[in-house]
Amino acid sequence: MRALGVDMSEFGTCWQDKITKGSTRPRSQLEERNLLLKGARKGDTVVIAAPLCLGISEKDAAWFLAELAECGAVVTVNGDLDTLKPGDDHSDMLRRVASAHNVHHVRVAKAKARAKSK
Repeated sequence: MRALGVDMSEFGTCWQDKITKGSTRPRSQLEERNLLLKGARKGDTVVIAAPLCLGISEKDAAWFLAELAECGAVVTVNGDLDTLKPGDDHSDMLRRVASAHNVHHVRVAKAKARAKSK
């Protein structure tokens, strides 16, 4: 968050989840995210570091954004660059999530190929 220029002193609780490789049930395995959803209230602002952090897939990110909207929370992604209010269209952000996942998977595949060739 600091790398994105987010002043952590002005925000409340910070959560971070780790999911194991090959996990297929993010709604039950991302426990910290579930706690965040239980505690989110109307008017709260949830700060997400990057589109990649919204979920393990575009479908998962769509679910997470819908849950936050239902709570009435405002979501900011990349610091203040992108703000989503309850009722806003999430389609552009979901395209960015899909793109971020594609870039990540390509980067991992290239790293594996380089390691194999050595």
